[in-house]
Order: sequence, then C-alpha cells, then structure tokens
Amino acid sequence: MFKIVKKSTWEQQQQELAKAQATIKQYQEELAETKIILDIRVKAKTHQLQEEAKIFEERFSQRAKDLKEKIEEFEEFQRLMVGRELKMIELKKALEETKQKNIPLKKWKTKTKKN
Repeated sequence: MFKIVKKSTWEQQQQELAKAQATIKQYQEELAETKIILDIRVKAKTHQLQEEAKIFEERFSQRAKDLKEKIEEFEEFQRLMVGRELKMIELKKALEETKQKNIPLKKWKTKTKKN
C-alpha cells in the first residue's frame, strides 16, 4: 500500500523542492521589480502624453482663434464687396434713367494737386 522511499531519495526531493521554492521566490522578486519599473514608465509616459495633449490643445485653440479672425475678415470683405456691387448697380440704373430722359451728364472734374 505505502511505498517506501529511501532516505537519499527523500533528501534529494527536499533539496529539489527547496531549489524550486528559491527559484519561485527569485521570479516573484523579479516580477515585483519589473512591476515597479513598468509603473514608473507608465506614469512617465502618461505625464508626457498629458503635456503633449495640453500643448496640442493650446495650439488647436490658437489656430481656431486665428481661423475665426480670418473668417470675420473675409465676411467683412464680402460685405464691403456686396455693398460696392449694389452701389454699382444703383449707379448703372441711375445712368440708364438719365440717358433715357436725355438729361445732359455733368462732366466730372478731377482735382489734381499742384506742387
């Protein structure tokens, strides 16, 4: 029923078990060190990415502000151009009405500066 184990075999098994336990303990220590190192790296990388995200956000905000200003400038330019075109249409109509009524046109005199 029971197997008789020789003392030398028992001692060998005990020594192998002790070696295995020592190896396991060494691996556990190495894993703990590796975990600490990885945690430090993750925190550093996270901090770096947060800083880069902050810089990106600042640049993005500035670019959005610049684009908004440009859009406002273009809208103002468009408003001026449309106003100019409407004035030109009005002047052309007035000119046509004047031609149709045969009203003599005044000659425009330009003022020049004399030195």
